[in-house]
Amino acid sequence: MKRIHLERGLTQRSAHIFRDAEGHFTEDTVNNRQQLINTAMDEENYLGMDKWGNDWYAKSLPNGQQIWVQVRKGEIINGGINSSSRRWYRSTGLIQ
Repeated sequence: MKRIHLERGLTQRSAHIFRDAEGHFTEDTVNNRQQLINTAMDEENYLGMDKWGNDWYAKSLPNGQQIWVQVRKGEIINGGINSSSRRWYRSTGLIQ
């Protein structure tokens, strides 16, 4: 996966990804963007592909939080940070 494609998707969808909503980063910062990109670039974080063809990545942090990223065609289409780890489902990804 190419970093430039991940960044393009992140930039195009920044208003959706960075917002005051459960499971999302509230601020669009360099650090928050980097956490999403790094999570998606590390194959150890790969959870699988959902029924719509989206690839899901997640990383658990020492404090129990979970960074998650949804990727379609090499671009980040959604992502954020959960207060605790969520289970991955083939049909819906991390969405319950």
